[in-house]
Amino acid sequence: MDYKVLKALEANQGREMALATIVRVRGSAPRHEGTQMLVFEDGSFVGTVGGGCGEDRIRAGAQMIIEQQQSQFMQILLNDDIAMEEGMICGGNLETFVEYIDDPGPYLRAVRLVDANETGLMIYSMDDPGEKTLYAGDGRILLGPDRGLSADQVDARIRKSRLVLEDRVVLAPVLPTEKLLILGGGHVALPVARIGKMLDFEVTVADDRKEFANADRFPDADRVLCAPFDELLEGYPLDGNTFVVLVTRGHTYDGVCLQHILPGDWRYIGMIGSRKRVRMLKEALVEKGFDRDLLDRIHSPVGLKIGAETPEEIAISILGEIIAVRRGKDSKPGSVS
Repeated sequence: MDYKVLKALEANQGREMALATIVRVRGSAPRHEGTQMLVFEDGSFVGTVGGGCGEDRIRAGAQMIIEQQQSQFMQILLNDDIAMEEGMICGGNLETFVEYIDDPGPYLRAVRLVDANETGLMIYSMDDPGEKTLYAGDGRILLGPDRGLSADQVDARIRKSRLVLEDRVVLAPVLPTEKLLILGGGHVALPVARIGKMLDFEVTVADDRKEFANADRFPDADRVLCAPFDELLEGYPLDGNTFVVLVTRGHTYDGVCLQHILPGDWRYIGMIGSRKRVRMLKEALVEKGFDRDLLDRIHSPVGLKIGAETPEEIAISILGEIIAVRRGKDSKPGSVS
């Protein structure tokens, strides 16, 4: 579920609106299952289900649904005549459920889960979207009727990280906001933080130097921390939605950071540095007792190989690699959950 879209729903209570959710993708399409767009009566909207004429048709359909106050399933073919005329040649099929929001309560409860950094699972039938069940990550029913799922089944559904449609029943994981932790506040950290925020990460920048770790230097970051790295990371709340970028001023500091991060839960670690220096650091950590397989999950040298030189180019290569992990397209062993 799209947190930004759900927050917009929360902020616009009282307005007439419809929520468009991609429930199935067949063939090539610009967005995946679970992508959402909130449409208001006047045609304004928050979020995107892919842009172009397909999105325009979903938005127009959503306005009609608001007028009729009746939810509806929409199928958009991206290889039909209109799409071809507009140059949309994806060739896929977007199956979208557009729900008239009569009662925002279940979605507001899902927002509270995300705000508390907790997981959940929302289940509803497209034939009766008003009757929703929301499970907590531990299997407790927070609202709605019992759907007969055990705690293990709820957990398994959440771990899939993607919305699934089964016999017109939608099973949508509610996941915490993805977090980007940038360790080091130098030149590369600046565009990484800025672009990371554009990609909807919750961005934290940390450094042990006041001149590099301050809000004026990183206005786009959600928080900026200044303290020795070992103090910063002692008990830091890492989770399976945390992406870590190591761009400190030296491998001595990288080593300190890794000793705190590696034992925790994380989705991605990328570390800047030459192959030789990285290899030396890994060997030193192996001697300290760290598992080599775990160290091999680190992306280093960090970033996609695009010939990046400037801090901005390096940031793009790093975020490109992170996107690949985020979307399950990365080939590094153990990097994709």
